[in-house]
Amino acid sequence: TQIIFTIGSDDVYSMDFTQEQAVSINVVESGGQSSAILRVKLRDINYNLVDSPYEVTFSIVDENITVPAGANLNGEVDGNGKPLPVTVMSNGGEAQVSVNAGTESGVLVIQAECVNNSGNIIVTRKPNVLIHAGPPAHIAPFLEGFDQGLSVGAGFWKIQAGAIVRDKYNNPVTVNTPVWFSVEDVIDPFDGSPEDL
Repeated sequence: TQIIFTIGSDDVYSMDFTQEQAVSINVVESGGQSSAILRVKLRDINYNLVDSPYEVTFSIVDENITVPAGANLNGEVDGNGKPLPVTVMSNGGEAQVSVNAGTESGVLVIQAECVNNSGNIIVTRKPNVLIHAGPPAHIAPFLEGFDQGLSVGAGFWKIQAGAIVRDKYNNPVTVNTPVWFSVEDVIDPFDGSPEDL
């Protein structure tokens, strides 16, 4: 005779996001992926998935951090375009939400919470959802001022040249975006004539 016991898990003790590594998305209309699915696992005291369905509320944390413009969960925003919390039911011990980029690059912190059978609030956070800028669309070159260069002798000066490169929404582009500089031929205004002395 064989007896098989099936023990169901029905109370949430902890939650964790399934993606430990950073999740990277791009600003909208930039040619890259602008949304991703985030999942949490609801676990019992023995770290097994919880069988019973639970309401899980996902939100974008805005404490001490500026939420990038247009970012949202499941497309839910209020009348001012601010992201709203989203509540979903877990299924088979998992709950998921879509995180969507807007027009501004930056970092999102996503929080998931539920209330277990004992009335305790179980909370987990994912602090590494990165929204990257789009491809370069605007460039503003600059030079150091005339009094900031370094004389290297014989009438030559070493000055710093740079450029501020931004995408179509005015976000700074990704670090290490290549920028090429060239110096065009300039006719020497000094031709040796007495008028130039």
